Amino acid sequence: MAKIKLKYPPDEVYFKKVTDFDLDVGGKPLTVRFEEDSNEGHIHYMVDSDWTHHAPDWIIDLGEEDGELIFERTLWDNLSCMGMNDEVYTHEDDEL
Repeated sequence: MAKIKLKYPPDEVYFKKVTDFDLDVGGKPLTVRFEEDSNEGHIHYMVDSDWTHHAPDWIIDLGEEDGELIFERTLWDNLSCMGMNDEVYTHEDDEL
């Protein structure tokens, strides 16, 4: 028999995580996939039963700011801490 003892807290060297989210965006259904690893993250969109990096036009129409889609920034900033049926807005009321 051998005794195994963890001497130090684990040191994560690399991670990769892929998560699908089914959303309601202004009354329209949308499935997005977050693909994250230790270096970067990407959002994929389910369009016509296929995954794409390109946002649908109606998502692009929500606007851009500082070279990024407002919709995508809102997702990155909020989605990981949201629970089912929580809501978040892409714009303040007076911006619409």
